[in-house]
Amino acid sequence: MPDEPLESGWFYATVPRSGGLPAFLSFGRGSLEKTTQSRIGTLLRSAPAPPPVHALRGQTFNPSPEVYRFGAGTAIVVCQSPSPGSGPGPAYQEPALASDPTGLCILAPGSYISNLEELAERYEDAPAPRGAPQDPRAAAAALVLRLYARDPDPLLVLSELQGEYAFLLYDAERRTAFAARDASGALPLHYEIDADGGVSVASAPLPVPAEVGLTHWEVVPPGHFLAGRSPRLHQFALTQDQLAAREALEVSLEEECVSPRASRASLDWQSSQQLAF
Repeated sequence: MPDEPLESGWFYATVPRSGGLPAFLSFGRGSLEKTTQSRIGTLLRSAPAPPPVHALRGQTFNPSPEVYRFGAGTAIVVCQSPSPGSGPGPAYQEPALASDPTGLCILAPGSYISNLEELAERYEDAPAPRGAPQDPRAAAAALVLRLYARDPDPLLVLSELQGEYAFLLYDAERRTAFAARDASGALPLHYEIDADGGVSVASAPLPVPAEVGLTHWEVVPPGHFLAGRSPRLHQFALTQDQLAAREALEVSLEEECVSPRASRASLDWQSSQQLAF
């Protein structure tokens, strides 16, 4: 990747495989923490440098990455980046984050949930995770976390969402990751599953070298999610190309079904005309 600043902020998460070691094996957990610390340190040294602290439209912005740690080797890094906006203050192309005691949800820069107000009204009885409800991006992240708290079935959560999004949700109780990318594929999402079954997820293919455990990034395909104690990809929605192919097939099948009827109707009409004479 180039060394110039990214146009938007980014996030990176590393979640070791859960349930692999008994709690009394403290040396195992210590090893995971050391590996995670090494990954994060290498990432922060080698990732594209963020813009320096500066004033944008009279406001000071410090893009230093924030690191969230959850123990057992799990950590999430968030880096913000400013970009000029049309309003009176700076516009931030940054990940949106919400958290509660059950976990954390982070949306990639540019994500939006088009039916946010409808879902917020429907599930207003649920306790809202921490996050600024006035900010629609934070509200969207809080909504995804709220839906997951009601029922942790990824398919049920994703069936409620409309819009363009890519997100990561960390389940602190189960110590598992749930990441998804909508069918449009408008926003990128990358992942890597290591030899031990741990998973890394990022909003950009950030440079985490092989010597600290990462070999190469894979792209989460549009309309797919990644979940489970042994993370695997699952498709939950058809892409635009798949929808077009299905529509073309349906039209073709309809024509094949209609043509015989049309031919029979034509023959019946011709027979009736012949009998009339």
